[in-house]
Amino acid sequence: MPIPFIVGVTGHRDIIVNDTSLLEEVVRLQLKQLKDRCPHTPMRMVNSLAEGADQLCAQIALELGLELIVALPMELSDYEKDFQDDALIGLHELLEKAKEVFIAPDKECKSMKDRDYRYRQAGIYIASSSHLLLALWDGDNEHVSSCGTAAVVDFMLKPTYDCEDSPFKAMGDGVVLHIKTPRMSNPVMDGAYSIRFLENHSGSLYKTLQLTDRFNMDSTDLTTTDLSIPLNNETVSKMGPISLNLYHHFQQADALSVIYRDKYLRSVLKISIFGMLMVLTFLLYNQLNLSIFLVIYGTLFLAMFFVFKINSKRQFQIRYLEYRALAESIRIQLYLQLLGVHQNLCESLIWPNHPKNVWIRDAVTALLVGIPEKAVLTEEELKTSWIVDQLAYQQRKRKEDVRKESLQSITKKVMLVTSILSFLLVCFLRIFNNPRMMNSGEAMVLQRVFDVFMGSVTAATAFTGNYYGKLSLKRKISDHDKMIALYKVALELYDHPEIKREKLFITLAKESMIENGDWLTYCRDETPSIFL
Repeated sequence: MPIPFIVGVTGHRDIIVNDTSLLEEVVRLQLKQLKDRCPHTPMRMVNSLAEGADQLCAQIALELGLELIVALPMELSDYEKDFQDDALIGLHELLEKAKEVFIAPDKECKSMKDRDYRYRQAGIYIASSSHLLLALWDGDNEHVSSCGTAAVVDFMLKPTYDCEDSPFKAMGDGVVLHIKTPRMSNPVMDGAYSIRFLENHSGSLYKTLQLTDRFNMDSTDLTTTDLSIPLNNETVSKMGPISLNLYHHFQQADALSVIYRDKYLRSVLKISIFGMLMVLTFLLYNQLNLSIFLVIYGTLFLAMFFVFKINSKRQFQIRYLEYRALAESIRIQLYLQLLGVHQNLCESLIWPNHPKNVWIRDAVTALLVGIPEKAVLTEEELKTSWIVDQLAYQQRKRKEDVRKESLQSITKKVMLVTSILSFLLVCFLRIFNNPRMMNSGEAMVLQRVFDVFMGSVTAATAFTGNYYGKLSLKRKISDHDKMIALYKVALELYDHPEIKREKLFITLAKESMIENGDWLTYCRDETPSIFL
């Protein structure tokens, strides 16, 4: 079940009829090129099916096998008043072929909810739901604050909401494919049908496409999944398409994170062991002056370098971290969905702004596109499934990590003490031995043995620090402590008479997402190294 790539559409109603064929070819070519870039990723189009550009793009999308999602600005009976003749026929024909049809939810909080307001909300919904906004637009910016094409393009690139609950969307990654299009009311313009990408960060679209397609490709190899959301079969049976989609993608991301975590840790262990053996081999060569140890040393170095390059090329660590962050983001969003809260938390968080993380935000956003669903769980049921169970999970994982950290601490101390004792022993043998004994063969052999022993202990100590340091257990324990404190406070506030429970869950979700982003950011720095 792959994550889709979402193409939104905005454009003029009054496109020039004689230019329709040329426009169709331009749109068809651009959509084909996008499909070729992501062979493992299905494409969907979100469209309002307005007369002109919207309907033209929808027809091409269906021809190319894209799923059509229709976000109407208002009830169909009211919306039909803006259509005549062929445009009205085209609207109904496209609605019959659409995968889903629904009224776009409000993104803003204005009191005057007139017709223009409804069109603006549909445009904002399409832009905020899309990886890419396809804009058949003449480039006139005069009415960016209204409800037309210019306003939707402006929102995609500078996504602000007029709403207290959602003052901004994650900034910095809006991408518009601008097909400069003349219109009946503006038939003369410079450079007809020129094509350009409008991006806040150059290359961000293709980077997102690449990472999304990589996840989908990795998911095709999964045979089993590790369920970490305790939901019973009755709850799952009540889920709508969006919730089920989130649920299944959580399973995929969670299972992949475990697979790549294990691969990453194995590569770190191998690199550390090879490094330790290289030190030991060099010591043996230095003491025994046997060429075979140089050969072994070189072989170990090549093996270590090979493991390092494999880890870097296949990105075991990055895949583990990003799939873990994706799984946690989906899990948190699913909890809100089950409560009937349709707020996309990624729209109001700072951490996804980083270019390396934007694809995670866009993946979650893509999974939320569709008909808004009713609540499946009550607040009390969600309290148990989320707060109580997550508190128990964090406490259990903290105990496990404390045990691991304690064992590692003891191991490192033992290795350090052993290293110091071996150093003192070698010093004693060299300083206090009888000079005549120092020249004897037996003494020389004994000293060489102790030199190798001291070097081996030093190498093992370095190995211990390098390998265990990459596990970041102290930081993990600190993270568990923060989340345990958060869930305990949530339990206390849940029964507080002045606290709105829905708002409590939304705030809890935001805090969890922020912690998720922090974890991803600092873990990126703990990369495997071929240097001890």
